[in-house]
Amino acid sequence: MDLNAPNYNELKNENDYTEKELTLIKENIEKMDKHNQLEVLSILHNFGNDVTLNENSNGTLVNLSFLNKGIVDKLNEYVKYVENQESYLNNIEKQKEELKKLLTNEKNN
Repeated sequence: MDLNAPNYNELKNENDYTEKELTLIKENIEKMDKHNQLEVLSILHNFGNDVTLNENSNGTLVNLSFLNKGIVDKLNEYVKYVENQESYLNNIEKQKEELKKLLTNEKNN
């Protein structure tokens, strides 16, 4: 074992986000629909040369660890926005279903 080798778990990234936080952001982006993923890509493109994008047959890849804090903040902000919108839409759908049930029950009575 080389005692001088870097411990990759202790290396600090460029943006002060923990590895766990970056993984959560990555997973949330991966779960998004294509439209929202394209918006993430647009956010990254807006930062120009500050972002290195790698494209292959699996899609566009970016190492979040190498992004500066401002870029990751924007991505995290967008992830939270999408989560809030999805939650809001899900609540509306639940309300619609409840109203349908009430209307159906009233018609049957």
